[in-house]
Order: sequence, then C-alpha cells, then structure tokens
Amino acid sequence: MLRVENLSKRYVTAGGPVDALREVDLVVESGSFTVVLGASGSGKTTLLRVIAGFEVPDSGVVTLDDKVLTGPSTFIAPEHRNVGIVAQDGALFPHLNVHDNIAYGLRAKRTGGRWRRHSTQPDQRVEELLALVGLEGYGNRSPNELSGGQQQRVALARALAPGPGLLLMDEPFSALDAGLRVSVREEVRDLLAGLNTTVVLVTHDQNEALSMADHVVIMRDGQVIQAGRPDELYHRPADLSTAEFLGTAVVLPAKVLVGSGASGSVEVECALGAIIVTDVQEVGVRESARLMIRPEHLMVSPVGSSGEGAEGTVGAVNYYGHDGTARVELDGSQQEMTIRVKGSELPKPGERVRVSLSPDADVRLM
Repeated sequence: MLRVENLSKRYVTAGGPVDALREVDLVVESGSFTVVLGASGSGKTTLLRVIAGFEVPDSGVVTLDDKVLTGPSTFIAPEHRNVGIVAQDGALFPHLNVHDNIAYGLRAKRTGGRWRRHSTQPDQRVEELLALVGLEGYGNRSPNELSGGQQQRVALARALAPGPGLLLMDEPFSALDAGLRVSVREEVRDLLAGLNTTVVLVTHDQNEALSMADHVVIMRDGQVIQAGRPDELYHRPADLSTAEFLGTAVVLPAKVLVGSGASGSVEVECALGAIIVTDVQEVGVRESARLMIRPEHLMVSPVGSSGEGAEGTVGAVNYYGHDGTARVELDGSQQEMTIRVKGSELPKPGERVRVSLSPDADVRLM
C-alpha cells in the first residue's frame, strides 16, 4: 500500500511562490490501479515526482508497504525505493537495442563503481518480459525501428523488470495518436491487472482515467478535490468544476421549492418543470440553485407527446455512429442543453422536440 500524508511542495519562481502541492493525502491499495487526474498545473506531476523521489517535499510523509520513503528525517534515494517509472515519451535509450533497454531496468545497485543485476539470469528475465508485452523476437531491434505503441511497451517492460512494489506512469499514452492510444492503454491495463501490480498513473485525459482506473483522484490547484470509483465521481461530483472536467454537463438554473428533511430529497423548479432531487444534504428553500444533469440522462420525443418536460428547437447535431448529441434551445428560456441519444434516434436540425428526464436520471444539486 502507498500512503501519502499531508504532502506540501512550494516552488519559488520569478513571478512569486507557487504551491504545487497543498496538504495532499492519498491512499493507494495494493494491487489497485489509481489514476490522478487534473489539468495542467494541478500538481499531479509534482505528486508523482515526490513519490518517485525526484523531488523533496516541504512537508509530509510518503510510505510504501509501511516503509517510510520520505519523511521529516527520512529520504530514500529514487533507485532504492522499489518503484518503477514509465515516462511520458518512454525515454528509451536510443543507443541500446530493445533487449539492453529492458536489461537496464534490472540494474539495481551501484557498488564499487559497477552495477549489479537483480537476477542471475538477466537474459531469461528479458525474454520473459518481451513475451509479457507481446514483443517476442524484438530484442535486437533499435527503438527507432518500433512504433510508438511498441516503444511504450518496451518502456513498461523495463519498468517492470526488477519487480517493483509500485509502478508510476506519467501520461504514458499522450504522445500516441488517438486510435493507437485507446488500444495500447487497454493492452497495458489488462497486462497490469493480470500481474496484480500497484499502479499510479497521472493524466489530464478524462476518458483515460474513467476507463482505466479502479480509483480516480481529482487534483486542482495542488489539492485533492475528490477521490473514489470512476462511476462515483462521474455521477456524484464534488462540485460543478469537477462535473464539467469529467465530462459534458448540462447545468440548469433552479429554485428550491421544498427543502430536504429526513428523506434527503428536495423539490426544485427548473426549465424542465418541477422535479425531485434525491441524496442531498440539508438544503433550505432558496431562489438560486443549479442542477447538473449528464446529457445521456435527457430524452427527446416529438412535440405533442404526453409527459413532463419542456419543448424546444434542435440546433447543432453531431453524429458519432453508435450515438450522437443534439443541442436543443428550450422555448422562452434561452436555455440550450446538450442531449446524448442513440445514433439512430438523433433528431434533425430545426426539428421541434420535447425534452424530459430519463426515468433513471441522476440529477445533482450543485
């Protein structure tokens, strides 16, 4: 288990001090796949570098399997942390072939000016790793003879070579083109799950985080904003900024008509009419509130159909094959919302429709 407690790091820049990390707490269970997600400047890469030992924090403690790696009176050098690292661009040595790049990952300690290897049979270990990442027979190739996806698999094999207790991955798929990125990350996720490897990956890609992680950590301005399962964060974001960062969010102005009681429900009025919002903390009646709805929780039907909701006119339509989105401006409110439906059910631009909530809609009061 990786545990980060009260971690802070400040940089002094020409423009003044910058708090890259502010009292960050994080727990990563053994064998789990945790993704730290945040925009540029959120502190996610600094967190990774502190865990790796490349940065010394101003305060806080980092422990791995109950061993203190960084603390008030302790600092273990990166090469002695039992932590593997996969860099953003793979960082393969161009002058070494694939075999020697992976074998380099077996070099653990430097004693008397010479490197010792973990394994007494490094060549066998390299062949095992090549088979593991699906690159049997590629040992004699140079990095420039490999595709981007193959280079990342070699970088992964090198990081896994010494059998680290923790694997850190710094935006490992960002340099790949869109189609390759999806296939490579699926391969890597399945491979690491089969090995029961403890992983911390940092990224700014929401799709990557939601599709790969057991546990997602949202960072903003050097702080952890929310952490939990991907589905929890997507459907129950801590705030509106998190909701919009994790995907498309329809935000509707609303008025709380009846405050919550023991049931934890409130009745609100919005452009779609009066609706009940559940699973809320104590909220009193108030004029100003906001509702967050995911586009897939809205439905469109022909004007004149029975049911609740509001009428509007379809604007821009985007077709993606399996599904699509339509932007609808509701009558009299100048409220435009994005609706996601099956590709075969997309309305046409200019069409008049009725918009309503789906029966399983998860509406959040923000």
